[in-house]
Amino acid sequence: MTERTTMSDQSMFAVLEEKLSRGRGGGLSDDDLANADPFIREALIENKRTGLLLAVRARWVAMAIIAVLIPFLNPTVEILYYEAALGVFSLIGWAQLRAGRVTQSRPELGLIFVDLALMTFLLVFPNPWRLKDWPTAFQFTLSEFSYFYVILAAATLAYSWRTIVAIGTWTTGLWATALILVALFGTQMPDLSERIAQAVAGHERILAAIDPNDPGFPDRVQELVIFLIVAGILAVNGRRNTRLVFQQANLARERANLARHFPPSTVDQMAEQNEPLGAVRSQDA
Repeated sequence: MTERTTMSDQSMFAVLEEKLSRGRGGGLSDDDLANADPFIREALIENKRTGLLLAVRARWVAMAIIAVLIPFLNPTVEILYYEAALGVFSLIGWAQLRAGRVTQSRPELGLIFVDLALMTFLLVFPNPWRLKDWPTAFQFTLSEFSYFYVILAAATLAYSWRTIVAIGTWTTGLWATALILVALFGTQMPDLSERIAQAVAGHERILAAIDPNDPGFPDRVQELVIFLIVAGILAVNGRRNTRLVFQQANLARERANLARHFPPSTVDQMAEQNEPLGAVRSQDA
């Protein structure tokens, strides 16, 4: 009976690990979690809870630092627009904490997408409080894409490797879509390009780098490729962490099984010591 139970537990561990670590079956469902071994269920819930708390706290600290950084970079009234947006990002983090679940959660994924969509909108489309207008494509030259890494880094604390990959692909899609929209419908000021072309005549590479009407497609592709590489590396680490959670849960289950046959103090002693409990003795016959 004990052997059958052990084999059943190991089979359950294998199925759940395959769903979470290998991404098969569309992720973990509510039924999967309800029928899971208590140790793996507790480990997954605790890992998700602590991960979300860390992610939200890291986000709030990051938002506070960025709130101080923005006025330093641009000490004008228009930065109030972005300061207000930081408050929205903080609220989204709180909502993600409330909506977070171990199993598949559409609201949770929806909030992540809103995060990325809002970031894209803020970085690409003109600030309505800006004192002077400039070409829409000039937004891409401000090197603000790096703020996406804040979202990506915080996400690695709470979400599975598949969600990290989704963040990479969603960011790529949103940024590429924004780039196309700006190229087709963005505001242009040809006179600026003409004056700059006259000033740097004979230096085509310099003109390509500073032309305010050029969205810089090669640079945008470079941003996305590097972001996808980083997201992929973090996803691999996320998969590794998931396997470690299963291994720890499996060890806890095995220790609990030992406690059925030995006193708890003996189990603790066996777990803490690397050497046999008793020294080998020899005696002359």
